[in-house]
Amino acid sequence: MKDNAKDFSSDDKKIRFQRQAKSFKVSQLNDYRDEYGSEDFIADLAKYFDGEVDFNLDTIRHEINQPQKLAGLITKAKEKNTHPVAEFVEELFKGLTKQNLNKD
Repeated sequence: MKDNAKDFSSDDKKIRFQRQAKSFKVSQLNDYRDEYGSEDFIADLAKYFDGEVDFNLDTIRHEINQPQKLAGLITKAKEKNTHPVAEFVEELFKGLTKQNLNKD
């Protein structure tokens, strides 16, 4: 029984660490509450991933420049106290997960 408690405690610490790391990353991004545009978003996306991911920036710009897309991400970020980049990434992964589930 102690092993399960130890595993839970270890998992809990990992989750808390990951949340703290995400929070720190978000705190390093540009303020999106005033005059935040698509180029700010692109710069923040690169910063969020420490420049380690090779993105198709033209595709992302196209997506972000869709009517009300960036405004919607900003609204969600304000509601959830996150950042538009974090909301975009969450939507992206939800979309990928949904696509993979539909394939099976």
